[in-house]
Amino acid sequence: MNNLETLFETVGEVFKVDPSTLDESSSQDSIERWDSFGMINLINELEMVFELNFNVLEIVEFRTIGIIKDALKAKGVDFS
Repeated sequence: MNNLETLFETVGEVFKVDPSTLDESSSQDSIERWDSFGMINLINELEMVFELNFNVLEIVEFRTIGIIKDALKAKGVDFS
């Protein structure tokens, strides 16, 4: 599984949605369970899965999967 698939699988698992329905534009507006509690769970899972940490300034920007992907790329996660 590549890192993009891992990202979608993680988001799908946390928010209880089929990962195949997700894309980089998926957001709080399109994912029903993406609320503040869900976001805490997502950050926790992403940090464990990708073995890294996010700071508060990064987290407040996480409005779409694409933005999260960019933050992961900035931390050295390869999406090529």
